[in-house]
Amino acid sequence: MWDAVFAVLFVAFLVGETVADQQQWDFHQRKARGEAEGFLTTGLFATSRHPNFFFEQGQWWAFYALGASAAVGDGLGFWGGVINPGIIGAVLLTLLFLGSTVFTESISAAKYPAYAEYRRTTSMLVPLPRRRVS
Repeated sequence: MWDAVFAVLFVAFLVGETVADQQQWDFHQRKARGEAEGFLTTGLFATSRHPNFFFEQGQWWAFYALGASAAVGDGLGFWGGVINPGIIGAVLLTLLFLGSTVFTESISAAKYPAYAEYRRTTSMLVPLPRRRVS
């Protein structure tokens, strides 16, 4: 059962990343043609400043969870199953994305004054409804 759950999650994260990447690609194409400016705040980017980062990290954690659940099912227990070498990729990628997200955000904040408001109202990674700011 867990294999199916984690496989479905992996596919959902893959679809989410594909949609976010396509939205970003389309936006940058419009921007290159002079039809858009600034930064993307619609579609999935209305719910997360970096939805593509969130969904890619989700894929790695779902992939890790598939292996961990299989190892636990094979009787390897907690330390051989849940905590196994496969976790290294997910942890390192998460750290890499957090660092690059902070770096990317510093560039956007310096380039676009309106980015400060976007930061106040929109989740950094996890897609959530926008917060209202009075």
